[in-house]
Amino acid sequence: MIGETPHLSRLLDQAAARRPGHPAVEHEPGKTWTYADLAHAADRVANRLARWEVGRGDRVGLFLPKGLEAVGAI
Repeated sequence: MIGETPHLSRLLDQAAARRPGHPAVEHEPGKTWTYADLAHAADRVANRLARWEVGRGDRVGLFLPKGLEAVGAI
């Protein structure tokens, strides 16, 4: 569809492919994830949810402390 906004996961995959070593998220000084790190963390969460038979469009609650892992889960 023309003008359709890409899904966030697609944008992350594209950024990780173009700039895998560039900083994507900084939690505090010295704790930074690259786009490749962030994509890998998001894939781990997606795979875990898939094992629990959670599919695209299903709602999932998150209860996580602030940090890099929370960003990867979101």
